[in-house]
Amino acid sequence: MDTTTVTNDPVDSALEPLLRPSEVAERLGVSRTWLYDAAKDGRIPSVRLGGADGPLRFVPEDLRAWIEASREAWRPGHRTMSARH
Repeated sequence: MDTTTVTNDPVDSALEPLLRPSEVAERLGVSRTWLYDAAKDGRIPSVRLGGADGPLRFVPEDLRAWIEASREAWRPGHRTMSARH
């Protein structure tokens, strides 16, 4: 008998280990300064634990979805709206 349970509960997926800014910056090949600025501006999905002054963390699944959406939206030779401003 298979005891595997599949759930779409956002709380379950949010409880996978959160990533620290240094880990995300290294994986993306960007500076921590860029990462903090992008998180503050809402350009990359992130969470602040305990409120606005809490530590910055990243949900791995959110980052995977963000990368995929960025990949789908990117067109060689075309500037994005945010790049024009």
